[in-house]
Amino acid sequence: MCYRLIMFEGMRMNIVFAVVLGISMSLAAQNQNCGFKNDCNCSKASLVESYNTADYIVTGTVVAIDTLSLQSVCTKTSIDTLKSDTAAYTKCAIEVLLNAKIIRAIVIVNTDIKNGFRGDTVFVCSPMKLSNCGYTNFKVGNRYIVFGSINQSADIYFLWSAPYDNRPEEFFHLEAKYKIWTNKCKRTMPFDQLELNRLLKLKNKL
Repeated sequence: MCYRLIMFEGMRMNIVFAVVLGISMSLAAQNQNCGFKNDCNCSKASLVESYNTADYIVTGTVVAIDTLSLQSVCTKTSIDTLKSDTAAYTKCAIEVLLNAKIIRAIVIVNTDIKNGFRGDTVFVCSPMKLSNCGYTNFKVGNRYIVFGSINQSADIYFLWSAPYDNRPEEFFHLEAKYKIWTNKCKRTMPFDQLELNRLLKLKNKL
């Protein structure tokens, strides 16, 4: 009887140890990346879904591409606020702010499909890393159909969706000219006449 009791207690301790170890490893993995995004999991949405969820859809020609730091497109106020905050999650956000890069494509708009910028030159931004779902296929001189969003901050592209301690996700407030973003989940693609025809047909139905 005593032998069986000792065996049972030993098994119970092993189970408890395994659970504690698993939790510790999970927390350690989260702490290593500050709990922020380190991979990209998305599939390209359907045409109708993409149309309905996009803030804007345009066709345009890319005339220039450059790489910018995330810090350079954020407002000075948001940067100063971050650097003055000592909370642990804010320190992680500062690390992302100082290291993250974005692609900026300068686009001459040809066709306004939805809430577009007809006749204007616009900056279309996207994360540099594919792990942040960045759209990195822009080439100078080529035409594209751009599905995108108008963002007040870039948090959604670099941070997890759930805020820490119920803090709103408003770390990376963007300067006005850098609020137009796309990524590889938004159906942005090289120009395709068939796709454009479908979009215009859909637009006329709505």
